[in-house]
Amino acid sequence: MNVCFFPGRGRILLGAIGAIVLALAACEHGVDETGPDVGAKPDQQSVELVCSSPSARCPTAPVACADLAELASWRWSARADDLAQSTRTLVTTRLDVVRGLRALRLTTASGSLAWLRYAAPSQKPINATGVAALELVVRGRNTNSPTWQGNAPVVALVDTLGRRRLLVPDRGVLSSDGATWTRVSVPLAGGPSARGGVSWSGTGVVDLGRLAAIEIGADTWGAGFSLDVDGVAFVSAAGAADGCAVDCPARCSGQGTCDEERVTCECDVGATGAGCERCRDGFVLEQGRCVLPNDAAFTEWPNDASRANSDAWLAVHHDEVEVLRPKVLVLNFVNPSNPQAVDALVEDVRTAFEEASRPPSGGEPALQYQMARSVVDLRDGVGGRAAPPAGYPFENSTLFPRRTNADGSFRTADYRALFSPQLAGFYGYVDTATNVPADLCTLVNVGAVHEVWAVVSGAVADSGFAETLEIKPFYDLAGNKKAGEPTRCAGNGCFEADVPFCGRSLRVLAINYQRGPGCALHSFGHGVEGMGTRGIVPGLDAWFTSYAGFDLRARYGVPYGSMYELGCEDADGNGEPDSTCAEYPLQDAAVLHNRGATSTIYPYDARCGNVHFPPNATWHYEYGSERPVSSSCANFGQTGQPVAVDARVWNGFEQMAPDCGGGFLIWWLRNMPRHGSPQAFADGTTMRSMWPYLFY
Repeated sequence: MNVCFFPGRGRILLGAIGAIVLALAACEHGVDETGPDVGAKPDQQSVELVCSSPSARCPTAPVACADLAELASWRWSARADDLAQSTRTLVTTRLDVVRGLRALRLTTASGSLAWLRYAAPSQKPINATGVAALELVVRGRNTNSPTWQGNAPVVALVDTLGRRRLLVPDRGVLSSDGATWTRVSVPLAGGPSARGGVSWSGTGVVDLGRLAAIEIGADTWGAGFSLDVDGVAFVSAAGAADGCAVDCPARCSGQGTCDEERVTCECDVGATGAGCERCRDGFVLEQGRCVLPNDAAFTEWPNDASRANSDAWLAVHHDEVEVLRPKVLVLNFVNPSNPQAVDALVEDVRTAFEEASRPPSGGEPALQYQMARSVVDLRDGVGGRAAPPAGYPFENSTLFPRRTNADGSFRTADYRALFSPQLAGFYGYVDTATNVPADLCTLVNVGAVHEVWAVVSGAVADSGFAETLEIKPFYDLAGNKKAGEPTRCAGNGCFEADVPFCGRSLRVLAINYQRGPGCALHSFGHGVEGMGTRGIVPGLDAWFTSYAGFDLRARYGVPYGSMYELGCEDADGNGEPDSTCAEYPLQDAAVLHNRGATSTIYPYDARCGNVHFPPNATWHYEYGSERPVSSSCANFGQTGQPVAVDARVWNGFEQMAPDCGGGFLIWWLRNMPRHGSPQAFADGTTMRSMWPYLFY
């Protein structure tokens, strides 16, 4: 039995390696203080290896997940096939290490294959017999264009007779930005990898029981690149699926969560950088945390600390916000409308939103719209303006913004006009800095307006407002605003590219004068669907796609994501479906029809449905069916237990919003996660309230 003594450790380790032991363990590998990297301490797991061999010259079996980048890093060298200058550097900065205390860097001027090479002790080659895979974590920096030549990285195994086995992935997985790490699992036998969906081809035969060297390399177009490698370790077949533990750069500086699979930090709100080591604009570092200066907590928004859409305060305090009181600017374009009737319609819409944002069992509404000012009357013939010209064909006034086609015909509403000086003169606000009417962007940026409602007529064909459109920044999962252009498609459709972005989100909701509050909720609901299914605010997507049945493909393996994709439209507009979308032969079974193809799902949980399809709908807009189906909506994010639901569950709300499925939509919105609700993901993480996301 061999005895291994590690200088400076003050103790002796004894043991024997059994069949389950799998990554490198020769005593010499742990004695780093004798090499040129003196003082670079390997991690605890790698130091405390137990060595055993019947002969000092026998191959040494690897111990599972012991990191070769930590062990005797002086055994690593650099070389290039074209003999270009290449160096191996030991990297120890916290932001550049993802396993233990150090990583390795190859820097080369090569225009060919260049390698980092690990050489085993000459008398103790590696015995990798029975080993399933070699794990490693890699990243590259390559400023050539194109970057990597061939798929990278490549791995070579060299035995004591000098024979080589080359392993090449079927697609490139090596980054070129110098920042992004990728976990790689290389099956020594070739074939599918346990990680990343990559398959590896292997050429050449070696004696895995007597490996003298391991090489990790890449090739480039042009010349010159760097390759960082960390976490180089062997794993058994049993351990290949899980792989070896890694960390994220700087352990996310205590300001984020490490995604080990992607080797990426998900930074908390306010933090940024590969290791969440810096603060975003508008945040300051206090006691190791990025915080808002002069921050204050409130349970309502807007408040003295935050007044405008897209304020970082909303993301920081999302989970504390109980009530939102946004200011809505209402514009009335309908010439034949009655001002009192418009006021009553707007009040009905506000009341419907309040009812829809109450907890399921009742209580204070989460969304309580406030009027920014009285309704802005944009009708012709009032306020000293001229009456519409003779023969004017529209019910919407001449101030109604219309986009024209080349032939002079109207295409759609021109949302640019809402931001124009012409309409600003009607809004009733003055920019005190310039003494001119404040335009819409100014009002949004100072928090005087958070949303716009346009009361329009749908009785006569005209350039129509979309049901609801929103321009919105993109966010990460924590609620950090992403750099770059916003999305113009956070609603039910998209703003055109020339519509101004004020630097903050803005939603425009169309309210049909001839309809009621249910149709306004319907339009609003489509906006929630757009915001919650397109990766705009991932914290909402995380639960909304499942809540509203946009996960059918993932949940049941059918060839469509939601009921919307089924081919069962009312193409001729006669109010009858051209074909049935869904049938429910049993309460917990569904047969879905898609252009002649059917999918049978059993057991079936309808969850909460979506704007067009209540849980028991057989086609679009079927809100009144008393056919019971299984739905876990009432227990969503809780027990998940399905119960029978039908229109009788939501019919009690019909009086408040009797058109366009308004009763169902109140029920649908009420059941969504909100402040203080018990809804949580399977891992116990709380599902975040929907309502603050509206004003991110």
